Amino acid sequence: MPPIRFDPESGNVVVTGTALAAYRRARSATGALWSRTREFAGFEGDATYLVPRWVFLRMVALIHLLNFVDLIRFGTGMIGEKGVYPVAGLLPNMRLTDLFLR
Repeated sequence: MPPIRFDPESGNVVVTGTALAAYRRARSATGALWSRTREFAGFEGDATYLVPRWVFLRMVALIHLLNFVDLIRFGTGMIGEKGVYPVAGLLPNMRLTDLFLR
């Protein structure tokens, strides 16, 4: 008998053996992760500090946004053709894997 089969009488999928054990492990891991996510987000009812958490996360997002805006504005001055670190001579000799494997 296969570990996963369709029962035509009831119209359900029947899971048995190792497939059932794997399904239960995945479901318990997913349930634990979902529970932690709900607790972190403040949906459990006894959450505290929701407003400071919300403000703090928005401030972190704003700082990141400003950093990327500055990178766009001043990036050519830092790594451009006449920048602090001219990359025109470096890029032709670099492979794509060199960027990720250092």
